[in-house]
Amino acid sequence: MLIEAYYIFAIVAVIGAAIGAYIDVKETWIPDSVNYFMIAFGLSGHALLSFITNNWSFMIYSVTAFTVFFIFGSTLYYIGGTGGGDAKLFAGLAALLATYPAQTVWPFVLTVFMNGLIITAVVAAIILLHRFITKKGLTKHINPSKLMEGDWLTDEIHIGELHYIPKRTGIDKYTIEKLIKLESEGKLANVKIKVGFATGLYFLIGLLISLLFGDLLTMGVSFLL
Repeated sequence: MLIEAYYIFAIVAVIGAAIGAYIDVKETWIPDSVNYFMIAFGLSGHALLSFITNNWSFMIYSVTAFTVFFIFGSTLYYIGGTGGGDAKLFAGLAALLATYPAQTVWPFVLTVFMNGLIITAVVAAIILLHRFITKKGLTKHINPSKLMEGDWLTDEIHIGELHYIPKRTGIDKYTIEKLIKLESEGKLANVKIKVGFATGLYFLIGLLISLLFGDLLTMGVSFLL
């Protein structure tokens, strides 16, 4: 029964991460509905597993992993290190995979996170190198009507009564609505935003590598030794 439960949690994690990755690549954001479903399924599923087996460690591990990664992701979000959807994705994966059998001395969910981080770092380095060679910056101009909540604007905007100063957490819906209104009035043509990375896709790849091959860090150390 435990094996079946592990597989179910892993399948939900892969499906959720895949949906998030697809939308992240296409729209540069991960829907809260996907992340909330992963979180709810992980926490409630482990609670049910604890009730059936009369072993409450399953629920404790899931809640603990969720809490740790939620705090970690939220901290990254508020210092501008990642998007809000990415932070919730970390928490969702943690809630689902907290009890998945570890292949290393540390919990499996840490393997997923580290693998995702390694993939993100490698791809980011390649993208940065490419943009440096082609002399393309990490910003682009878009119409206000195409802004998404959480986009990082690079410049201050002072038009009429609107005075916007870029925030580490990105732009909010209220300000976007004001910018769209200015666009419709012909007072604002475009805004400059930072180009982000499709973190959802890289963590999906990290998750698949973790499930199929194991821990990249451990394999790297073994290879060097």
